[in-house]
Parts: sequence; C-alpha cells; structure tokens
Amino acid sequence: MTGGGEAACWVPRTGSPWRDLPSRHGPSTTVDKRDDGRAERGVWLAIFEALARREPAA
Repeated sequence: MTGGGEAACWVPRTGSPWRDLPSRHGPSTTVDKRDDGRAERGVWLAIFEALARREPAA
C-alpha cells in the first residue's frame, strides 16, 4: 500500500489521531481529506469486501 492508503492504515493501527501522523505521509489535513474522499467513493468498502471474499491462507 502506498501514499494515503498507508497513512490511512497508520491511524487505526497506532490509535493515534491524524494530527500525529508522521511527516513522511504529508500534511495530516491533506491525508485526512483524501481518506474521507475514498470513503465517500466507496473505495474502502470495496477493498474490505474484496478481502472478505478471499480464501483463507493454508
């Protein structure tokens, strides 16, 4: 995962607020807005649904 997707995963993984996002991800407000846009367009839902359809690893 690259760009904002990695940043969006960092927040729930660490439990930190957007404002504590490491600077390598860019301004937290920009990353937050991109994440909101992905949610509004259904990108996250599509990813989670695709992952749910995958066969478990052996």
